[in-house]
Amino acid sequence: MQPVFNKDKATAKHCPFSCKQSGWLNVLAWMFAPQRILKRWQQRPVLDIASWFPVYLVGDPEQIKEINRGTGKTFLGGPGNEFLKPLLGPQSVFLVEGEQHRLARNLIGKALHSDIMRQRQPEIRMLMNACVADAMGKGRIELTQAMRWLAFQLVARFAFADNNPTTLRVLFNRFESATGITGNLVVYNRGFWKARGLLSIGHFVEKIARDVDVEMYRILAQERAKQQATDACRHAPNLLSLMLDEQAQHGYDDGFIRDTLVSVMAAGYDTTGAALGWLCYWLAQQPPEAMQAMQHEANQPNTDLRPHFNAFINETLRYCSPIEILPRKISADGLAEASRILGASTAATLQKREGLVSPCPYAVHHNPEVYPQPEHFDPERFLQKNYKSHEFLPFGGGHRFCVGHTLGRAILETFLLALLSQNKTLRLVRGIPFRPVRRGVSLWPAYRMMASVVPLPIQTQHKDVHENMHEDAA
Repeated sequence: MQPVFNKDKATAKHCPFSCKQSGWLNVLAWMFAPQRILKRWQQRPVLDIASWFPVYLVGDPEQIKEINRGTGKTFLGGPGNEFLKPLLGPQSVFLVEGEQHRLARNLIGKALHSDIMRQRQPEIRMLMNACVADAMGKGRIELTQAMRWLAFQLVARFAFADNNPTTLRVLFNRFESATGITGNLVVYNRGFWKARGLLSIGHFVEKIARDVDVEMYRILAQERAKQQATDACRHAPNLLSLMLDEQAQHGYDDGFIRDTLVSVMAAGYDTTGAALGWLCYWLAQQPPEAMQAMQHEANQPNTDLRPHFNAFINETLRYCSPIEILPRKISADGLAEASRILGASTAATLQKREGLVSPCPYAVHHNPEVYPQPEHFDPERFLQKNYKSHEFLPFGGGHRFCVGHTLGRAILETFLLALLSQNKTLRLVRGIPFRPVRRGVSLWPAYRMMASVVPLPIQTQHKDVHENMHEDAA
């Protein structure tokens, strides 16, 4: 068992930057074999990616706790997420700092308030049941694409009011073109962030962003016209309506609204879709006794009474969190504090080279000092121990903790309930090994997952489970 990374070691004679590997080889590994990079964080904590930034991976929970405390002062999330600017826009909640960042988070938080979540629960359950019914009707379904489309529809209900299937499908296709292989090529290559001629990738990226803008600004204009035409109260406000309501009060422009909406949609559907994909992957491999434990809890009235249910979701999020790095840059006046946490040589080199200090959920979640036998999928570990926020961080940490985590969690829970309430589970058409691959900024199963919806083993079925879908799933 390897020791937890010791920050004092990093301050010794051998700065971790002295052992960097080939930048161009790391580009390929980072995109197509990220697991190989992430597993070596203790031996090679610095990842040098040609044409991007040096990334200092942090997998020690105690270091991460200190970095989280200093986020916004010593470690800046906005500059750390600069690589998202071409696709999400300069006023994205991921890029801004200070008062503008707090305002964006506050507006998003209002759209995801618990009261609104409860109002939206019937819609979430309806879409989940429709997804299961569609899969049953088709016999086989490709899970990764299906989970992205499902997550997109759900996130859209909290982002804006236009839920026309045709509109959503057009917008979904445009987001897909920006978050797939294009996202990989663009966000990790600074040379592609700006157009350098009509045939450049930067020009192609700008066109993708404009195509998204056409739909987003049309939706914005439609909602504004609706508000001007009626004073009636909306039954369940969405992010767009809330932002229009408060635009005059806070004085932000339509570009801020656009960038906030695009950020919520892009990050929300891609990361939630990835979490759903991994949940499907592990669900299809659960033994009958594990399914039986979750089945027994599916008819409980709220999530607090579902320990095995919750443990399975937590272990899914631990084993392969959709977001595996939380990039930060050292602030101009933060070198002294960064040196205390990271070591003087490391902090100085990172600041000089515009490097990223990156708490790494994947590294923490696979650290044997935190999670014994980390490569073993074992939901029982979450029944035996309560992990601290700097030990279990699938939704980030500090003041940049994911503001949409309640929605993401509710979607995972409701999806499981939609299957179990109908006495169903998933079966992969063929077994596939665990191998994550990068899709933009999130990690997905590397292979197409063809699956069927099948009946639960007979011993796990209980006649009372299917009688209702509980409204308090979230």
